[in-house]
Amino acid sequence: MKLFKPAIRFFGMVVPLSLLLAAAVAYFYLPRLVAEVRNPLAGRYNSALQSIQAPRFSDFGIARGRVFSVRVNDSIRLSAYAVKAAGEARGTIMALHGYRSSKNRFLPAAGYFSRHGWNFIAVDLRAHNASSGRYTGFSYFERRDTDAFLDSLEARGDIRRPLVLYGHSIGAATALFTAARRSDADALILESCFDDFAHLIPNYLDFYLGEELPASDLITRDLFERLHIPLDSLRPVAVASQIHIPVLQVQGDADVKVKPAQARRLFVRLASPQKQWMWIRGGTHNRLWLPDTTAYFERLNAFLTRVFPKHPRPAAKPQ
Repeated sequence: MKLFKPAIRFFGMVVPLSLLLAAAVAYFYLPRLVAEVRNPLAGRYNSALQSIQAPRFSDFGIARGRVFSVRVNDSIRLSAYAVKAAGEARGTIMALHGYRSSKNRFLPAAGYFSRHGWNFIAVDLRAHNASSGRYTGFSYFERRDTDAFLDSLEARGDIRRPLVLYGHSIGAATALFTAARRSDADALILESCFDDFAHLIPNYLDFYLGEELPASDLITRDLFERLHIPLDSLRPVAVASQIHIPVLQVQGDADVKVKPAQARRLFVRLASPQKQWMWIRGGTHNRLWLPDTTAYFERLNAFLTRVFPKHPRPAAKPQ
């Protein structure tokens, strides 16, 4: 037994120290893992994060897609594409994707809505895909980027009103914040939009770990303090009373990342007299369009036709 005592003492010291070191590394690395979009560790599980994906317009029947970029500040240039309406334009839809996604997510929507008379613009948010930057701001920095992007396009005459801001998840929150601070947004389409970002970390921990950590609120606040992002600024519900334009809010009833009750709380607070709630049965956070993508877009188009009835008919022919 005496022979094993040194080994027992050794492992008794090394194992706790190793666990403590691992916890310290995880603690200090966490902000980078969460906010750095092209994080190498995250890239091991999603290789698309490490490469730039160009839009494949022809796969979606789009003949006249145009890729361009706009510098929104000294360090950030946003990549985007524009697809012109076939026939007379009813207005402009600008689409904003979610966390670790890209403007290519909206290619099916671009094809559909351009054929139905809408100019369609989709943007890579900062640090995503072909846009510059390293870290996401979870809608905090993105709302300023969006302001500058829209200002640039409007100065060039590239925005035909009405202007519809269409966002998914963090892109939806960005669209909502943008609409609350601008007078030129005419309608909102919000997919999987959270009411308060502070709810998301517990939801994600519950989703990935199978249980919510007891100190998740403290973990969340500490994380965002180290990211230099005021957590209280990531609360779409706080500006809901400033939204008076038409809103379509889309929510999957099987979404575990933005829980339906949380999304519904945002909807109830919206001041818009023309707001519509749209359930997607079996829809998850990212899978709202399936199984029938066209039927989904038809429901969105019906909302737009109702609130903007000037050009209710589809374009005469695909572009």
